[in-house]
Amino acid sequence: DGLAIGTLSSLTKEVTAGWSEEAWALLGDILSLPDTKVYELRCASQAADSGFMAKHVARALEGGARVEALTFGGRMFRVDHGTDTPESDGRMRSGAYLLAGCGLTDDGIKAITVACSENTTLKDLWIGKTPISVTGAKYIADMLRGSSGALKDLRLQSCSLSPDAVALLADAIKSNTTLEKLELYDNDIKKEDAIPMWQAVLDTNDTIDTLDFGFEWPKAMDAELFRRQLARQARDDAASSAGS
Repeated sequence: DGLAIGTLSSLTKEVTAGWSEEAWALLGDILSLPDTKVYELRCASQAADSGFMAKHVARALEGGARVEALTFGGRMFRVDHGTDTPESDGRMRSGAYLLAGCGLTDDGIKAITVACSENTTLKDLWIGKTPISVTGAKYIADMLRGSSGALKDLRLQSCSLSPDAVALLADAIKSNTTLEKLELYDNDIKKEDAIPMWQAVLDTNDTIDTLDFGFEWPKAMDAELFRRQLARQARDDAASSAGS
């Protein structure tokens, strides 16, 4: 059904809920091809097939799949072979991972986060509209503590995070050295429950410069985050100038 690529230079196809395990296994094989570069992959699944999705995408990531933009929860995926210039619809930047409303279980979150910890091209992990239990949050926290990859942006949107889940993430970022953006909006988190997070960012973590819970931070926090954003922009500009 259009998934046997061969020498095809690009592939665009709808990905909908209800795929069989054979279909997810084939997609995992495609992602694992040595000449495949993935710029954006959007998947939708239901609880019945989310285990297949997590299993085979994680398998590809653990095998070193070159993933620069991988999105779960949309309606389309694109796989480009042997090209160096990523295409974008303007909504997502290169290196993004979005899991939105895809029925992931705790075991699925564990499989994905373990694989993300080892993948060296993944920049963003987005989880949206998927309830995350305290157990699921622990797996994400373990990923943040042990990540040897390139994760820079973590977004957990509309995931029904509890105060205990937020506390686990706050403790994990104390030792994380790659994350730059952490967005936890639309989770009905109260300000008092977010205090451990911003204290961890101010006192221990020195790489995060964007922290979004959907409400205003104290002025001292806003000032520190703005200072970090300016510093990161200066570093990026210097690196761009050196490479040109």
